[in-house]
Amino acid sequence: MSMEPGSDLGLTRLDHVPVRACGMVGFLTAPDDEVVRLKAMGVCVGRRIEVIQQGDPLIIRAFGSRIGVSIRVAKHVFLDLCGHAYSLEHTLASDHAARTGVLPPRPGQD
Repeated sequence: MSMEPGSDLGLTRLDHVPVRACGMVGFLTAPDDEVVRLKAMGVCVGRRIEVIQQGDPLIIRAFGSRIGVSIRVAKHVFLDLCGHAYSLEHTLASDHAARTGVLPPRPGQD
């Protein structure tokens, strides 16, 4: 029996993530040169990313930028999916907070 890496940890392969869903990168299984390239584009362990468009290339948002990732490489990126409440708005707010160090207000706070 062959299991997907990460399936026992509750992680999902990037190429299986639906559009507008987001997740935190749990780990990368790509060869070293591809991992270096992914990290240079902002796709690294602990980074929140969102799937913008399925296809080849798969389009994701990471740290406020849109990035095209081939399906071949996307199969090596494993995500811990966010709840449905986390979407584009949350991803953008998180990216802004990471860049500026300023946390966005909580809903209902003035």
